Amino acid sequence: SGNGVSVEQYYRSGDHPPAHAHVVGGGGTVKIGPNGKPISGEDELSSAQRAVVEQNKSAIRKALNKIGRWLDYNE
Repeated sequence: SGNGVSVEQYYRSGDHPPAHAHVVGGGGTVKIGPNGKPISGEDELSSAQRAVVEQNKSAIRKALNKIGRWLDYNE
C-alpha cells in the first residue's frame, strides 16, 4: 500500500468468487482480479490506485491465484 491506497481481501469473512481484491483509497473502492485490472462492471482505477497495484502486482497475483484455487477446491 501507499499514498493512502491499500489492496485488501475479505475471504476470511466469506467474500465471494471470482477471486478478487478491493483497492481502497485514492478514489472509489474498485475490485480487481489477479491480473491487477478491474473485474467486470467495476470503475477504472485512479492513477494513485493504478500505481500501487503496479508496484504490488506480483504479490496481488500470487495471493489471488491462491484464493482462486481455494475457491475452486471448496465449490
